[in-house]
Amino acid sequence: MRTRAATSSGRPITSTARLADAIGRSSAAHGIKRARLALPYVADGAASPFEAIVAMLLSLPCDLGGRGLDLPSMNYRISLHDEARATVRKPYLSCDLFWPDRGVDVEYDSRTNHSDPAKLAADADRRAALDIMGIDVVTITTRQLFDPAVFLIQANLVARKLGRGGAGRASPDGRFRPLHAQLLGPWLRSDEGV
Repeated sequence: MRTRAATSSGRPITSTARLADAIGRSSAAHGIKRARLALPYVADGAASPFEAIVAMLLSLPCDLGGRGLDLPSMNYRISLHDEARATVRKPYLSCDLFWPDRGVDVEYDSRTNHSDPAKLAADADRRAALDIMGIDVVTITTRQLFDPAVFLIQANLVARKLGRGGAGRASPDGRFRPLHAQLLGPWLRSDEGV
């Protein structure tokens, strides 16, 4: 089940515009310089904290520990044509992290119960519909997100699909591990994340 970082009305808790405004009004606050540096790598529209973290790990520059990819569109709505629509019985799908110019979708799969036949069938139908639409899908699971070496394998797969295979590859022993630990720290220290 997905959690949404939103108010009870379903509206997002904040936006990059509101964050920029708060940063502008807080020029002397502790950590404001880091917040100002990070803001260009924050994407609006994440449906969960982990989706936002995946986007940051993929898009932050390599010298900050990220993979250096372009910032994705979050929860991007794709209208389906007839064949794809018939596959999922829906007029559209939303892609978690999407690069429209490249047709690449990263799906963050937080589900812990992978043995539910209905969920497995729905996921297969969804992948088939996206394939019909010509969209490449890479799935990142919670287990993969929490394992830095495995996450980098998935990140490099995303980079190859975006045509950025060799450029800016982050090293698991370089700056990536500290960034990974910083972004996932609260969950790495608890039982919530995995």
